[in-house]
Amino acid sequence: MFSKSRFRVAGVVIIAAALLLTGTVMALDWSKNGDLVRKQPYRAPSGRHTLDQDYTQLRYVKTTDFGATWSALTVAGDLSTFAPNEGGMGDFSAIVTSGNELCYVVFLPDAATPGVYSMTGPTFTPVSVMAEGSNAFAAGGRNNVGWTNVGKAPNGDLYAIIWGDDAAGNNTLWGVKSTNSGTSWGTPAVLLTSPAIGADDELNAHIADLNGSDFFFVVFETQETGGRLQNVLRIPAGGGAATVVSTGNYAPASANQPSYYTGNCKPIAYDPVADALYIVYRNVGATGVGINYGSNHGQSFTYADLTAAQRYPAVALRAADAIPFVISNYGAPAAGAEHYAWFSYDEFGYNGGSWGAPTNFAHLTYGGTRWLLYMNEGYWWDANRGVASHNAWGAHTPEQLWTSTTADGGATWTNFTRHFDYVIDQLIASTLNNCELVGGATGVAYVITCGAEGITDETSPSYTQMTLLTPPTELGPYVVKTYITDNVAVDPNDNWINWRKGDAGAEDLQVSDSAQVDNPDINSGWYYFTIPDTAPDGNPWAQGDSIFFYCDGRDLSGNYGSTDDQIIVAGVEWLGVNEPAGVVADEFRLVGNYPNPFNPTTRIEFNLPADLRVTLKLYNTLGQQVAALADGRMMPRGLNMLTFDGSAFSSGVYFYTLEAGPYSAVSKMVLMK
Repeated sequence: MFSKSRFRVAGVVIIAAALLLTGTVMALDWSKNGDLVRKQPYRAPSGRHTLDQDYTQLRYVKTTDFGATWSALTVAGDLSTFAPNEGGMGDFSAIVTSGNELCYVVFLPDAATPGVYSMTGPTFTPVSVMAEGSNAFAAGGRNNVGWTNVGKAPNGDLYAIIWGDDAAGNNTLWGVKSTNSGTSWGTPAVLLTSPAIGADDELNAHIADLNGSDFFFVVFETQETGGRLQNVLRIPAGGGAATVVSTGNYAPASANQPSYYTGNCKPIAYDPVADALYIVYRNVGATGVGINYGSNHGQSFTYADLTAAQRYPAVALRAADAIPFVISNYGAPAAGAEHYAWFSYDEFGYNGGSWGAPTNFAHLTYGGTRWLLYMNEGYWWDANRGVASHNAWGAHTPEQLWTSTTADGGATWTNFTRHFDYVIDQLIASTLNNCELVGGATGVAYVITCGAEGITDETSPSYTQMTLLTPPTELGPYVVKTYITDNVAVDPNDNWINWRKGDAGAEDLQVSDSAQVDNPDINSGWYYFTIPDTAPDGNPWAQGDSIFFYCDGRDLSGNYGSTDDQIIVAGVEWLGVNEPAGVVADEFRLVGNYPNPFNPTTRIEFNLPADLRVTLKLYNTLGQQVAALADGRMMPRGLNMLTFDGSAFSSGVYFYTLEAGPYSAVSKMVLMK
C-alpha cells in the first residue's frame, strides 16, 4: 500500500544531531545538517470531486467502554476551507492526550501553507507543527511527499517526527515537541541526516507511543546487503546527541515487502518504568517474527525468533505488568479457507525468550481476492482488558476495519466486530492513507483512518466497438477509434494504443489523439488513436506486414482494462478479431488464421462457448487431408489458438475445418514462399 523512503546507516552507532533546550520548555531547536527522504505518497481523490463536499477527511471510531461498543465513523474536523486546493492528504499519525482527546499530526501538502499540522479534539482545529520553509523544511519535497509520526512522554508531552526534504532537496528527519497536547509546538530540530543516510536508501519508521523521561525512541529499517537492517534512533529528551543503534538483525531484503507499514501496525513498544524496549518485524527468512529486546535505553539488544506465518506484526505491552504481546496473522490460504490473526506473549517479560505458541483469536473466510486479516495493532488498559485491531485486506488495503477485545488478560478474545468497509460504506478507497489504533485511559481508544465520501471504483474501464477508420488497403497511418466507458471515470490521459510488427515484435505506443466525449462527468465516449505509417523499428509498413494492436489504459481509480489483439494485414485487410463482445461471448466462432497469407507459420484462432473436444484438419485443393492440428483434443471455453508450421508444404491455397461438439466451420489459408 505504501512506498518507502530511503536511507542507510553508516555504522553501528552514529551521532546524528543535538537537541537543545530553550528555558523550561524543550523547544527541539535542532539545526540542519544533511540528507534523508521519506517517500510516502499521499492518496489523492480524483479530479471529479468538489473539495467542499468530499475532500479527504480524517476520520475515527471511538470506544469509551474498553472496546465493548464503538461510535460510528466520525469526521475529525473540516479541512475543506483550511486546505482549499483539491488534492490528497499526506501521511498522518495520532496519539491520545493526557485528557483522553485524540491528537492527529498530519502532513497537508495542499494547505494554504503546506506543512505538518496537529489537530486535537474535540474541535480538531489545525495548528502548525512545521510549515514549509521553517528549519529549511520543503514540505512538498521530492514528488510532493512527506511523512510524520507522533508519540508521548510519561508527563504527557508529545513528540512528532517529520520526514521530508530540506531546502537543498536532501533527505532529512526532524523532531518537534509540544507540552500542551498539540495546542502549540516548539522549534523543529534535525534528528537524522547525512552521512548516516543516503538519497536512495529506503526507510520505514515508527516512534514509540509511550516514551521515557530520558529518551524517546524511533525504530526504522535500512536496505542492506543482508536484508532490511533494523535500527533504533535514541533521542535524549533532555537535550544532547541523538544516536542510531543497529540491532544487527534483518528482515527480508525485498524492496516490495517492508517489515512494517507506517501507520498500519506498531512495531515498537517501550516501558519507561523498567526501561524495556521491544521491536518486532518479519524475520529475515520471512518464516516468522523477529523480536529485539533492550533494557539499557536502547543501547543494545537481544534477539528472539517467534516462528509463525506472519505479515507486519505489532507489539503491545500489557499495561499493568508490561508483559509483551505480539499480534500478527497467517499468510494467504486457499479460497474458502479461514485466515487467522494470532497472538503470542512472553510470560516472564523483559527477556525476549519465553514466548508461547501462537494462539488464533480472530478469523475471516478468504474469498479469493479478499479478505485477509493483514495488518494488526493492539492496546492494553490494564492487566486484563485490551483491544486489537485488524485490517482486512481486499482490493484496497485495508478495505475493512475490525476489532477484538479481551477481558481476561488475553486468554480469550471476543467481540470480533467490523466497523467500516470502504466499499459498502461508500468511501473512496483510493483516498485511504492508513488505519491506526491508539488508546487512552479509563476505557478510551480510537481507530483512526481517512477517506473521501464517494463510490469506490472496483470496475475496470471497458473498450468496445473498436473501428478501423483508415482503409486497411493503405499502408498507414491507421486511425482507430474505440468507445471507452467506466462506472466512475475514464482517465483521458491514461489510454493508449499499442502496436507491434508481427506477434512477437517490439512494441510502441501512443496516447489517444482526441476524444468525442458523450458523458463529460465520467469522460466516457469515443477515443481516437493513430498508428503511424512506420513500424516500431522505424521502417515503413510493407504490403502484407502483420500489424498487431490493442488499446488499454486505466480509469481515475487506477483500474486497468484493455482490448484483445487486433490485426491489420498491411495493404490487404483488417482482421477485426477479439472484439470483446464477440470473441469472449458464449458463441462458437472460427476467427481465422493470422497472418494470411503466411510464411512459414500462421496461428488459427477460434472461440468456444464451452469446454469442448476439437478436431482441426488441413486439406489441399484436391480435398486431401495433409495435416491434423487437433484430433479430439479438449480445449477450454473462450478464445483458443493453434499454430500451423508450413515449412514442409508447398506454396498454395489450403482449407481447414474446425469441429467442436455440435459446431463446425471451414476457412482457407494461403502459404506463400
